[in-house]
Amino acid sequence: MKSVTVTGSELSASYGYLANSDALGTTTVTQDGAARLTATRVLDGLGRLRSLTQVNGLGATVASDTYDYDERHRRTKSTRNAGESWNYGYNTRNEVTSAGKKDSADASLPGYSSTYLYDAIANRTTTVINGEPAEWQANSLNQYSSRDVPGVVDVVGGRIDLGGMSGGGNDGRSDSSDEIVHIPPVLRIDCRSFPPRGGCRASHSSDAR
Repeated sequence: MKSVTVTGSELSASYGYLANSDALGTTTVTQDGAARLTATRVLDGLGRLRSLTQVNGLGATVASDTYDYDERHRRTKSTRNAGESWNYGYNTRNEVTSAGKKDSADASLPGYSSTYLYDAIANRTTTVINGEPAEWQANSLNQYSSRDVPGVVDVVGGRIDLGGMSGGGNDGRSDSSDEIVHIPPVLRIDCRSFPPRGGCRASHSSDAR
């Protein structure tokens, strides 16, 4: 494996390439001579990324990702730490039509669902994010001229530690230490309840394709 090292003022990154290939195999970040993070990639015989493992300077795995593909070499699944996964769907033109996150039992997780529709020349026409549709309009030059903004924001919940302390319940309020904040699994903020009522529309110009 050949390697290349790039050194900055405090950090140094070394890149290792697979034998007889320009494919990146490892990336190691060091600080003052000590390894801080090493990322190792495994490719299959078709050159597709199959796994990515990141280990910190103490040898503990920070993240481990694996990737699945269909017979047309499209990535269909990305799994983190053998648990939650992102799953992708495609149409016959290889356009991404859906993306969703699932737990280790293959059950869909709320707040992570997206679908996409396109016209005959691959301009996006509709998105549906967590059940909220939005339309996209393209002009005769295939430039997006406008798109709908549904007017809601989904905040994916969890535990926010403001001071490294523990405790508290899951009622959406901070505990007695005022350091831990718990948010429901999915908190939907609906700006349509505030004037002006109705969805928002944003207009801009860009290449639709």
